[in-house]
Amino acid sequence: MFSYNANLFYDTETETAAWHDPSDSKLQIDLTSSNRLRKLRRGNETTVTGEVFQQRLREVFHAIHSERNWATKSETDEIFATDRPLLNGPISQLPSGTIDLVPLKDANMSDPCQSIVSCLEFHPSAPSLLAVGGLDGFLRLFNVDGTHNTKVSGMHFNSLPIRNAKFINSGTEIFLTGRRKFAYSVNVETSQITRLPFIKSGIDIKSLEHCSSTSNSEYICFGATDGLIVVCSAKSKNFLFCLKMNGPLSSLFLSESDSDTLFSTGRFGEVYIWSLRQRECVLRFTDYGTVKGSCIAGDKDYLVSGNDTGCVNVYSMQKLLKSADECNAGKSSLLSRLTKSTQLQSTQPLKTILNLTTHIDALTINHSSELLVMSSFHKKDALKLIHLPTQTVFSNFPTAQTPLHYVECHAFSPHSGFLTIGNDRGRVLLYRVNHFQQS
Repeated sequence: MFSYNANLFYDTETETAAWHDPSDSKLQIDLTSSNRLRKLRRGNETTVTGEVFQQRLREVFHAIHSERNWATKSETDEIFATDRPLLNGPISQLPSGTIDLVPLKDANMSDPCQSIVSCLEFHPSAPSLLAVGGLDGFLRLFNVDGTHNTKVSGMHFNSLPIRNAKFINSGTEIFLTGRRKFAYSVNVETSQITRLPFIKSGIDIKSLEHCSSTSNSEYICFGATDGLIVVCSAKSKNFLFCLKMNGPLSSLFLSESDSDTLFSTGRFGEVYIWSLRQRECVLRFTDYGTVKGSCIAGDKDYLVSGNDTGCVNVYSMQKLLKSADECNAGKSSLLSRLTKSTQLQSTQPLKTILNLTTHIDALTINHSSELLVMSSFHKKDALKLIHLPTQTVFSNFPTAQTPLHYVECHAFSPHSGFLTIGNDRGRVLLYRVNHFQQS
């Protein structure tokens, strides 16, 4: 172990250090004391001086971040001479081709899961708070900062392998479901746990595995048997009404931008758009090239659907909602609206992405509609990162050395500064997305 504190500012005119520590040449650093220092060794050497150590750290830094440089003395003098904001102007758009990701310590390194990491979700108003659910029945909360990632709390739920952990009611509550007829509710402020029994809806609900809600929605939606969708109140958890698809349900989600709009897909390859306010389907169309739908996600700009063969279709959300409005325009009676809205529409995607070849299990879009993460649990390292404005794949992530293994879930922090990936080894991989300045 060693400690080192040196001023790295440079004089721009002479390109020499503005301050030099005479003890650098006397300091001897053992490069065999830690595995992290192996990259700094040259040949069979075991120790180097402080000056050599500093120079090799710079070389490693430049190899990873070639576009950056060490701060110069004139730059720091300019910064400290004014009180103006350091960040000025709008944030530029995310470029395509390659993405600047920095791997950090695992988000759950202080308490890894003893099973598959089944769900991840960041708190909507506390960007550093991450909820991690596992099939071991444990819910763990972490304060994610990329350095310490300390565990905030943890709790175990008997007989409930957790499949979903959703922040609801403005983030004051965590709603937990799995392949059971019951659910749990956790108060974030008091840590009070409430077991919610079987929903009294008169419908055969064998599992609450398919569940969707948002922090600002007044609804919680569940998938039941035979294509039924049960809608409950987020506050009281009481049954409100149900919707019916033509065929078994595979996936559903509530819109973040419009909490009254629900999207679902099923095993017959059809996509449904529901109005929870009107309690009816406003648009139904066949997912392009899909026989059996497996996953669906979206935001204000895009709707993304995946199927069991690895195809992922990207649709324009605005065009879909416009089509839904046209289907219902001028139809006064409920029967006439239902007749037209439930007719299969012909919809072409903006892009069909074919980079994966197995069942699509998870789709995640970031807050700015620029990044899409798609993955399959059925094949090792089956994950791709998509640039949504151009619908192209980033070529530099993942690499052959990325320790993805079998990916189960992923999540972005509220401002997309962090990307988390949960796998079958109980790890939550954490990456810093440098394009986004806030976490």
